[in-house]
Amino acid sequence: MTVLRKLREIPYLASYSHRGAYYTLRSVAQFDARGLWSHGAVRFSKFGTLIDTVAELVIRSNSGQLVSELVAELQVEVKQPLLNLVRAGRLAREEFGGLYLYTAPDAKRRRQQRLARQATYVAKPFGPIVAGAAAPPDEVKAAIVLFLSTLDEKQRRLFAGLESLRVGRGGDRRIADLTGMDVHTIARGRHELETRDLQLDRIRRPGGGRRSLEKETPQLIGAIEKLLIHDTAGDPITGLKWTRRTTRKIAKELARGGIRVPGNTVARILHSLGFSLRVNHKKLARRSPPNRDRQFRHIARLRDVFQRRGLPVLSVDTKKKELVGQFKSPGAIWAMAPTLVNDHDFRSDALGIAVPYGIFDIVANRGHVVLGTSHDTPAFAVDCLVDWWTRHGRSRYPDADRLLLLADNGGSNGSRCRAWKLNLQRRFCDRFGVAVTLAHYPPGASKWNPIEHRLFSEISKNWAGRPLDSHETMLKYLRTTSTATGLKVTATLSRRVYATGEVVSALDMQKLHLRPTRFMPVWNYSLFPRPASE
Repeated sequence: MTVLRKLREIPYLASYSHRGAYYTLRSVAQFDARGLWSHGAVRFSKFGTLIDTVAELVIRSNSGQLVSELVAELQVEVKQPLLNLVRAGRLAREEFGGLYLYTAPDAKRRRQQRLARQATYVAKPFGPIVAGAAAPPDEVKAAIVLFLSTLDEKQRRLFAGLESLRVGRGGDRRIADLTGMDVHTIARGRHELETRDLQLDRIRRPGGGRRSLEKETPQLIGAIEKLLIHDTAGDPITGLKWTRRTTRKIAKELARGGIRVPGNTVARILHSLGFSLRVNHKKLARRSPPNRDRQFRHIARLRDVFQRRGLPVLSVDTKKKELVGQFKSPGAIWAMAPTLVNDHDFRSDALGIAVPYGIFDIVANRGHVVLGTSHDTPAFAVDCLVDWWTRHGRSRYPDADRLLLLADNGGSNGSRCRAWKLNLQRRFCDRFGVAVTLAHYPPGASKWNPIEHRLFSEISKNWAGRPLDSHETMLKYLRTTSTATGLKVTATLSRRVYATGEVVSALDMQKLHLRPTRFMPVWNYSLFPRPASE
């Protein structure tokens, strides 16, 4: 311990060989251009430890380093230090010509080293090295393997046969050792060149290759059809078929009958028999209401009338409720690393819940979202409309005495919801003296509500792939939602607590100034302001 304490007071270096058991002073070491120095069998580096030395040599190299090159240079084993450096992200590794090439971690520098290595391989001729007596170095072997990988089967065979002819006696074995090819393949290529027996328009001779399992086992197709006879459905129009059995299960059943085939062969045969992988398609619509199309035409006429008069046309709905916290959000974003979120979406782990209620001004192409923290109730929905009117509607439509609301048929603003109509009368119509005309979309047609595809879809795109970890984060994404067509969105936060289960009596309903239309009065009606005396 005394010696080590003294060494800390002077500039010294520990050897990178012999596990750092030897020491020297920096003033004594005479480093070469690579930063290395040896005293007998003991080796030192100005970079310090073996790991730091390996990292510096690889990063400073013009064309990266192979393991064999580093071993020859450092005279110690470097495989484990290289693996540790790659795992730590200090070096990069890629397969190059059948060997691992170690390069700098920086993408730009790594590309420069790879291009320099490729240029080195192209510049070196193979012929003299193949024909010479000395064994070629690893980098030349890698270069030959890299070159052969660019050829097809026939070209590789003929090239190897040509090189064998150049080497002469024992050339087949020499080329096989150098390239890793089978010696019989090289001999066949050499024989084709000597006899000029070449198939110029084919890679293999006719009939070459292994016979297909269907030909070797003619009963295979019949066995598969027999297995699927009770598990097959199909489309009589297109002829497509599908089965509930997987290829793995079919192969297992065939194996029990003595026919052994892999699952991918079963898949190929199923395709030839007209089967196809299919997913569920949402195309079976429920029974439509009899006046569905007429209601759509009625809504279109109302929109035209209100727009011509310069009156507001609003589409309203509640977006999907969101858990606030580190929860997975559908979608993907460009990032250097993934964002870590909770592995389960438990309500108990949430900081709260967010209820986005949207109001979309169709004429102005403007959206307003109120982010609630309580329940999606009729009172909350009407308060959101009040918030929009006081912040934007009153100033945007100063002369408006009436507005049109387009809403779904269910939920907090449903056509049969008494609390929705009562709160709309009390909190909006009576308060501001503005009449409201309601038109509800038919059941099952909520996707035709303009707010769905013109506002909510853009909001979902804007915060896709980003955890909604706080209400402030959600407000930020809501307020930054925009489109090339001019959509702008405003958003506010409502922390008011709303009670559920509001009961509205028949007497309260009688007091409403509600005027249903002759056509589908349940879906279409208007509410008018009541006199102050009422």
